[in-house]
Amino acid sequence: MPLRLLILFFSAAVLLLPHRAEAQQDTTQQGKGLRILGVELDSVLTPKPPRVDTTYIASYNRMLHVHLLLEDTDYALRFISDEKRLIYKPNIASSVGIGVSYSWLSFNATIPTPRAGNEEGEKGKTKQFRLGFSFNGRRVWFDTKYEQYKGLYLSNPEVLEDNWFLHNTRYPLRPDINSKTFYTRVYYSFNNQKFSYPATLFRRERQKKSAGSFLLGGTFIYSQVAGDSSLLPARLQSNFPEDANLVRFRSATYSVNVGYAHTFVFKKYLFTSLSLRPGLAIRSRSGLQPGDVAADLPVQLGLQGDGRATFGFNSNKYYGGITGSLLFSSGSLEASNRQRSYYSEVQILIGRRFGYKAKGLLDKVPGF
Repeated sequence: MPLRLLILFFSAAVLLLPHRAEAQQDTTQQGKGLRILGVELDSVLTPKPPRVDTTYIASYNRMLHVHLLLEDTDYALRFISDEKRLIYKPNIASSVGIGVSYSWLSFNATIPTPRAGNEEGEKGKTKQFRLGFSFNGRRVWFDTKYEQYKGLYLSNPEVLEDNWFLHNTRYPLRPDINSKTFYTRVYYSFNNQKFSYPATLFRRERQKKSAGSFLLGGTFIYSQVAGDSSLLPARLQSNFPEDANLVRFRSATYSVNVGYAHTFVFKKYLFTSLSLRPGLAIRSRSGLQPGDVAADLPVQLGLQGDGRATFGFNSNKYYGGITGSLLFSSGSLEASNRQRSYYSEVQILIGRRFGYKAKGLLDKVPGF
């Protein structure tokens, strides 16, 4: 991440500094009048005061949260045999943006940062599209995301030729490969009165004392990788007999995950939060060979899980920190002939809470 971007990012944080403190507003809303089947919609969407142990958790549910953020993401598709492994990656940039959260609504808007040097010349150009939605309640956490990348490069070209860059100036490129991934996951927290998952995301709460919780959940992942020709280079196809001539690969993965999350609070407003949620997965697969010939691919038993680590500060008015997360999926428990993928993200965030009462058109939105 370029140093100048960090300087601009933290310099821009002055936009979040008010001249004086603002108090949290009254949460009582009256007279919205919009009903569906006789039920006032505002009463459904307006969050109720959380029932928590207030010695462990502080709530800022009815305050406006505004933050600046930097995101750096990484995706990798791996084919692994006894002797070789291929690692395809997209050439994607970091992004910078702003996020807003109030009541039940949260969103981030980001734009890519400028690329350094001749990066597209070396790694090709990737078209990317990402869309996500999440609900982070006290007991249940749910999120879903869709990602698409068109144009990958082989990040370990030495698998094709030793000292690759003695004779080449760029990585092996596959602009035809299109990778699509949809995943959704849900978790239940058993210690939801003392442990706050929203606090680890800097949303509407603060963990006042150290606490943790065991977790139980499940994950569904659907992925498709397709190209105009074989996904594997011709000279290496003999090392991957199962996937040798595939031009399209699809998989659906279902997993049951168990894990644990814990937030360590120190110096009152500083904290470190860690979570790990491994699981066993069943993966069904299908593939196409040239000429639209279907490939017979067996169902696999594999591994799927995710982990997250955050270090930050969270006070009554200001919050921020750095978060790293990883989503991992392995197609088989065997030592060879495995297809793996992972998605990782690093996020730097700094923000402020404001006392706020919706006005004008926003005041007409149910729950505001």
